[in-house]
Order: sequence, then C-alpha cells, then structure tokens
Amino acid sequence: PGDANQDGGLDLSDAVWLLGHIFLGTAPTLPCEDGSSASPGPGELLLLDSNGDGGLDLSDAVFVLQFLFGGGMPPELGSECVPIVGCPGKCSL
Repeated sequence: PGDANQDGGLDLSDAVWLLGHIFLGTAPTLPCEDGSSASPGPGELLLLDSNGDGGLDLSDAVFVLQFLFGGGMPPELGSECVPIVGCPGKCSL
C-alpha cells in the first residue's frame, strides 16, 4: 500500500511521486487498471489512498511522510505488501 511508483516498497519516492501527480502532472497516468486515466480507479484508490478517506490528495502524501519520518500510522491497508486487483503484482519483489 502506498507504493505509487511501483518499485516494490514504500519510501520517500512514493510521496514525491504522489505530490508530482497531484500538483505538477509529472505522473500523468496512474499505476493500476489500464493506466490511461488521470483519475483514480478502484485499484488505485486502494493502493494510494493511504489515509483511507476515499480520495487521492495532498493528505495522502502527508500521511505517507508522517508514517515514514514522524512515527505515524501505517497506510490504511498496512505496511506489508498486499495484492490489489487491477494493479501489477509487486508482492513477490
């Protein structure tokens, strides 16, 4: 959960990816479903909605940063790899 750049782990680069997607458009496609949409589908929301509020926004990037560097709660789906329907299988990495 939270692995926005799909490198197999949750780290600073995922928060940066999410911020770039939201504010700069530097990641115009999302990592799940067919990847052609800039709006999140069900798989992308499960993957990227770290705070579990049903949306994809700045609060998710802040939530990830708080988890990584401030002792905050893990993403809504936890901190272990979880298979998500519609997203590439990264749990074997």
